[in-house]
Amino acid sequence: MRRRRPTPGYEDRDEPNADGILSLEARRVLTLLARRWTLPILNALRAGHSRPSRLTRIIGGVTEKVLVETLRALEEERLIDRSVYPEVPLRVEYQLTDKAMRLCDALVALDDWAERESILSRDPSAAAESRA
Repeated sequence: MRRRRPTPGYEDRDEPNADGILSLEARRVLTLLARRWTLPILNALRAGHSRPSRLTRIIGGVTEKVLVETLRALEEERLIDRSVYPEVPLRVEYQLTDKAMRLCDALVALDDWAERESILSRDPSAAAESRA
């Protein structure tokens, strides 16, 4: 079993809520989600299992090295399952776990909230109009 790498910046903190509102686990999840290719990969896998080459085509722009690194990180967190089929050539497929499906549900809820609240509006006049 591979040893987990600590989330950068949070290795030495023993208290789960040392920084305020978010627990250590929530910060770890947000750190993983903040990686450039995590959300596109999760989104691509929501449609079902997929091979790495198909993920590369669906997502576009991701290198094989970065795709593999991100898939490994998601696998370590038990957000995806990796299935290896003993064929020639070897076939590998990835799919979301139940844990990842629940995470995706939470992300959809977050997206709905963000759309309703428009807290990060780039146009200050639009935000002022919505409050009026």
